Amino acid sequence: MFVTMFVVIFCGYPVAFVLGGTGLAFALFAWALGDFPLIKLSNILLRMWGGVAVDPVLVSLPMFIFMGAILERSGVAKDMLDASQVMLRRMPGGLAIAVMVMGTILAAPIGVVGASVVMLSLISLPPLLKAGYDKRLSIGTIGSAGTLGILIPPSIMLVVMAEMLNTSAGALFAAATIPGFVLSGLYLLYIWGVALVRPDLAPKLPPEHGPQTSRETLIVVSRGMLPMTVLMVVVLGSIFAGWATATESAGVGCLGATGFSMVFRELGGDDLMLSMLYKLGIDTPWEMMAFVMVLIFLLGFPFEWIEICLIVLPIFGPILMKMDFSSHIGDMVGFMPWFATLVAVNLQTSFMSPPFGATLFYMKGTVPADCSMTDVYRGTYPFLVLQVIGLALCLAFPELSLWLPRISGMLD
Repeated sequence: MFVTMFVVIFCGYPVAFVLGGTGLAFALFAWALGDFPLIKLSNILLRMWGGVAVDPVLVSLPMFIFMGAILERSGVAKDMLDASQVMLRRMPGGLAIAVMVMGTILAAPIGVVGASVVMLSLISLPPLLKAGYDKRLSIGTIGSAGTLGILIPPSIMLVVMAEMLNTSAGALFAAATIPGFVLSGLYLLYIWGVALVRPDLAPKLPPEHGPQTSRETLIVVSRGMLPMTVLMVVVLGSIFAGWATATESAGVGCLGATGFSMVFRELGGDDLMLSMLYKLGIDTPWEMMAFVMVLIFLLGFPFEWIEICLIVLPIFGPILMKMDFSSHIGDMVGFMPWFATLVAVNLQTSFMSPPFGATLFYMKGTVPADCSMTDVYRGTYPFLVLQVIGLALCLAFPELSLWLPRISGMLD
């Protein structure tokens, strides 16, 4: 079943139809052999109409997307870049750091990688190149800043993962917040380090750039930073404080995956996969976790994040939940938020992994003609390494993911 699904996907068929179709085909095949009662297929309809279709958490998806679209078209992003430039204009690599700061802040309200990358590229790339910044550093900065939208809440991907892992979207939002800012911090340190070692790649802005008086500076910074700061506090603060759910604060689904995962489990797919891993010598919790993380990383080369989630989470989530990570994370109550954060950090690589990462193509569509696809690839390589380092930190220090959900009372 698993092999058939991958073969059909690689033939180019839509993933949603492949997942549902494969599940249905193997259900009928198993029924013909007398191993699967067809009455169990009725559970799919109950799951769809009694669960996914009426799940209030998924209502937040179009609302968050709408919020991001409004901010994208309102000019707020341009004001924020101006404010960031003013604050960081005397710093080595200040303009690139300003772009990363802006991308980090905009990651929360936009939450859609395509919109974030294209918007950052159109607004930020011309000033970066005009200021004499290296084109590969500029491309890598914008691409990595844009992909933060799938990790820093309220992320569309986290909402989908919460539904698939049957856990709280608010808990996932809280769990992903600190790792998202840690990853952004790694990017900022790299840009700053490059600017110190190779100032010709990231020159300082000239002294006459920006407002010249304190009053003008205060006006520019307040106008650019205050609206987004208030919005982030209201949206995320209301969720973390327990005043509102993800849906209420934002204000489709996984039907194909439902059919696939249900049939897979009814046919003993979880136990079969577990048995196969044991025969491969993968039988300890950490070996299982390493296998899943490497699998997700490798799948990021040909697949999008939604396809990886639909394939991997329904199969390996229950398997890993059976393992005992309590000595590392404190208790298994926090396992799903921690695991989801690891997957989310890992999935950022799917957007930036050559040769098919979506961010790479978004960037290529907006860069000048003299920037080749090779420039785009090479510009993102250092940030891919930083993403792997961020993943290792989240693995080694689970409190990066679990501290905020615990103090917020979301794991009680």
